[in-house]
Amino acid sequence: MLQRSNRIVAQLRRTLAGDGPSVMKATRCATLLGLFTLLQLGNVVDAQTWSGWFADDVQSSADILDSAAISEAVVWIVGKDATILKSTDSAKIFNPATEDTAGYVRVDFYGVSFPYYCYANPQAGQPGHLPEFCGAGLTGYIVGSFSTILKSANSGVNWLKQTNIELNHGSFESIITDMTFRSVHAVRDNEDLAFIVGDNGIILRTTNGGDTWSTMNSRVVTTLHKVAFLSPTVGFVAGDEGKLLKTTDGGTTWTDTRPGVGSNALYSVKAYSGLDFGRTFVIAVGEAGTIVSSENQGEDWEVHTSCTSSRDLYDTEVEYYVNSATFSPHNVLNAAWAFGASGTICSAARGAFLGPNPSRWESRAASLSSSLYTTSAYQDMHLNA
Repeated sequence: MLQRSNRIVAQLRRTLAGDGPSVMKATRCATLLGLFTLLQLGNVVDAQTWSGWFADDVQSSADILDSAAISEAVVWIVGKDATILKSTDSAKIFNPATEDTAGYVRVDFYGVSFPYYCYANPQAGQPGHLPEFCGAGLTGYIVGSFSTILKSANSGVNWLKQTNIELNHGSFESIITDMTFRSVHAVRDNEDLAFIVGDNGIILRTTNGGDTWSTMNSRVVTTLHKVAFLSPTVGFVAGDEGKLLKTTDGGTTWTDTRPGVGSNALYSVKAYSGLDFGRTFVIAVGEAGTIVSSENQGEDWEVHTSCTSSRDLYDTEVEYYVNSATFSPHNVLNAAWAFGASGTICSAARGAFLGPNPSRWESRAASLSSSLYTTSAYQDMHLNA
């Protein structure tokens, strides 16, 4: 029996951003555990399943390219023209986060990431108590054009440029200073391990918390757009020409999983573990509405029937909740979302993307012309005392 009771407190923060200067937010409490918050750039929308949309003050006119929701209150967004913004009030107001970027006015920032840590609940094993609690660490990374890597060791109070890149693979010497790094991922439960991907098939890895970075052999030369890890050893990278790379040894070697999308570019990949008593779920989206997913860590891929075949999808996120009706509460995968060009929003309920007969994803009316480039979620689940 699946239980959605008011004994469960769940905060789910979603950030959506794209073209233009304003951020939009909606709240929905009816069918989710607790508060569901969606932020997106564009004009006021009239979505089918959300209400209460209003514009937030972003204090920027630049396009937003990536986001990171690291707590119930704190959300980071980065973008063009050296944009680094932070909200400390659940995304009600965004303000410039640091003065350390004064020398980067020509830099476009494409990625931001903070590591995620989980620790054991001392009451785990008792009825109605989750096995662990999770939250963001102190170390953060921001990457962008001109091979820019910024690191913070104090939750984003200060950002310092990282310059120690060891060229272990490939011939990047002549172009390393002009390369665009398009995504960064700080691996969960490992304060030392993080990855960066970008132009010309480059993959960088740090094993010492960002002090030095080494190039890994991706075996491709195409642009790589997004990196995500299930664990310190298993990770995925999405890229042009249908590339969806996988590593099972912590990024030392990479192979193309060939997800069956032809030459369509894949712009985002997200990886989720700890679902439904150990289930994993990996989902990637991209060019011309492409959506693929895997329930066995990339061994096999399901090509979905998208809600669009003419618009590109730039990012994706899943929604899950706690089933507390059993002796061991666990996360249950409930729905999936994809966002893209010209305000495209697609969604699918659990039965539409899990199991042997996935059905078509549905389009959600948004009345937007802005492209939506990024979404991030923070979910902190616990039981009331």
